[in-house]
Amino acid sequence: MHALEGGQLLYAASGLLVGMRGTMLLTRRFRARTLAATGFALTSIGLATGATTSVESGFARCAVWTALVGLGFTWYEAALYVVNVYAKIGVAAYGLQLGARYALFGLGGHALFTGLFGASLGFALQTRRRWLRILAPILGLALAIAAHMLNNALPLFATLTRIAAGKPPPESEQIPDIGFFQAFATSSLVQLTIFVPFWLIMALAVWRSGVWERRVIREELASEIGRSVTPDEYRAIASDRMLRTRRVDREDPEVSAALVNAQNELAFRKRRVRNDGGDPERDSLVAGWREDIRRLRLV
Repeated sequence: MHALEGGQLLYAASGLLVGMRGTMLLTRRFRARTLAATGFALTSIGLATGATTSVESGFARCAVWTALVGLGFTWYEAALYVVNVYAKIGVAAYGLQLGARYALFGLGGHALFTGLFGASLGFALQTRRRWLRILAPILGLALAIAAHMLNNALPLFATLTRIAAGKPPPESEQIPDIGFFQAFATSSLVQLTIFVPFWLIMALAVWRSGVWERRVIREELASEIGRSVTPDEYRAIASDRMLRTRRVDREDPEVSAALVNAQNELAFRKRRVRNDGGDPERDSLVAGWREDIRRLRLV
């Protein structure tokens, strides 16, 4: 592991832990959300600054790392709501809260919101256009806010629908008497429906990011044939397509995966140095990835 990889993992872990621990320790909703936002900010800073210079942070990594903060917040927000409801009406609605907040296995709520912004950071890091580097995070933040607002507006929509049907709104908060699986299934269906535009945006972004990554790998590793890539390996790189995982024909699958990963990271690092106006041949991290590839071939 390169030295700066530890910095990346530190930022990702700190964002996740602050999102989780802050929510657990503080009972007031505003303070809990503030701590989760702090964890999100730590992760975003780590992605956008020097802590990301060893493993090149593209779309996928940024989306995953920031989504971890959302998952951490969801983890303890569920417990927080169980406690709040119990304090109000004396009912511990474990099934309802856990089922609803872990709908789509936790990927449809805060993980989606933070992941949208993280994906926009990854896109900004990938593009060479300065105006897109500025606009993409702003657009990603706007999408995340819009998705969260839509989610929070659902109770309002339900109340307005009830009033339109001639029924008065309930005088006190009512907790549905449903179990975990019913809450999970119902909430998953709701989230799949209301977040369709955001899922489509993420799917399109994932597809475009994959196209970009495969192109960079092909272009940057073409000059590595006979050095860090064998001719047979480059033919596999040139024929790589979506939903296919490139493998090096070795007996040890772990070493094979590590070798493929090192070659990909070498390509991404070369491209980043080149985009920054530097010479990849003089970059220490490029040399480090080449050395990793050499050592992996000796295993």
